[in-house]
Amino acid sequence: DTIYVESPGGGVWKKQFGEVSDTTPPIISNVRIENLTLWGGAIFWDTNEPADGQIEFGTSPCPCSTVTPLISDLSTLHVINLSNLAPTTTYYYRVKSKDSAGNMRVTDNLSFRTEDITPPNSPSQLIATSISSTQVDLAWDGSLDIGGTGIVSTGVYGYNVFRDGIKIVYILDYLLPHGFFGETLGRYKDTGLTNLTPYNYYVTAVDGGNNESIPSNIAATTTLSSMDTIAPTAPTNLASSLYTIGQSTSVTLTWSASTDTGGSGLSGYRIYQNNIQIGTQTGLSYTKSNLLPSTTYSYYVVAYDGAGNVSGQSNIVTVTTPAITDTTAPVISGVTASQITPFFATVTWTTSEPADGQLEFGSSVCPCPNTTPIVADLVTAHVINLYGLTPATTYYYRVKSKDASGNLSVSASYSFKTLAAPDADAP
Repeated sequence: DTIYVESPGGGVWKKQFGEVSDTTPPIISNVRIENLTLWGGAIFWDTNEPADGQIEFGTSPCPCSTVTPLISDLSTLHVINLSNLAPTTTYYYRVKSKDSAGNMRVTDNLSFRTEDITPPNSPSQLIATSISSTQVDLAWDGSLDIGGTGIVSTGVYGYNVFRDGIKIVYILDYLLPHGFFGETLGRYKDTGLTNLTPYNYYVTAVDGGNNESIPSNIAATTTLSSMDTIAPTAPTNLASSLYTIGQSTSVTLTWSASTDTGGSGLSGYRIYQNNIQIGTQTGLSYTKSNLLPSTTYSYYVVAYDGAGNVSGQSNIVTVTTPAITDTTAPVISGVTASQITPFFATVTWTTSEPADGQLEFGSSVCPCPNTTPIVADLVTAHVINLYGLTPATTYYYRVKSKDASGNLSVSASYSFKTLAAPDADAP
């Protein structure tokens, strides 16, 4: 802009002003590492304005020769994953962010050490079965560990077994049986117990970093009487009914009652799936849910009495579950527009299952003429940035996500208004 001023002597004084340019680099804050394992972690940081992101790292203080690929999308929230690092090693790093005007900020040196600080998840489906007056058998589904210090495919070193809140044994994972996919099938026989006594059990998982999971469910049982030695009769007429609702297939088993003449009385029935006990029942039916599609299962039932005597097996029934096609579209929620400036906005949303993402937008209620490129990565947390918007303008938009089976969800139409452009004219 140019200003002309008449001087008292009659002359004209001219002054020309140039445009004001952005010379301030973004401010970096809240730098942190999360999800730390023996092999890597995720580094997060924030900037006070939209900027790109990159990390230098190495085993000696930076400047470092190893750099991550540049994340060129301009955002105020940044995350970069570091993987395939050396275990139990100290790494130095610094993060860099550059705004749209080319101003760069680089942090001081920071550091972390690759180590396992993440406990395994909790063991599940613990069942306690009284076998006799002095023995209880335990069975549970094993845990998984992402920390990286395990010695088998489950990533867990072993399990602590607790009776009435007191640890009674530690079992190494590799000594336990494992399923077809490497999953642990937890088993333990607790002996030397007192007859007709109630006991409560729970199990925890421990990894090689000595991280212990939260306890499993509590399984309660009472040891049996020591007098009766006569087993009940075997259940008869075992039959199955298979049904599917949505994506879930279940089987209901029914059978005819056993009898017991030993004096302790019939206590109930144990149900076996593929020769593994999956539950107990006092009645004459049992339902097993969440069966895998296109899978064959065999079942039988045995009866047991109050003294722990077990009958012979019932007849065996076999079922094969149907294949299930996913026809359910992902559920979209939490659609939000944020970080709105005169020329930029960020739209975020979540889906109930991993899905891709795309955005329609325009100056009228959607369907809208403008679409962003499809973000093909299947995730549940979605972020799309809009650039080159017009200041002080209302934009309408809706988001779309499609799952791996091709089921598409489209949100309702939302709107936001860009900020007015700053006044660049001098007074």
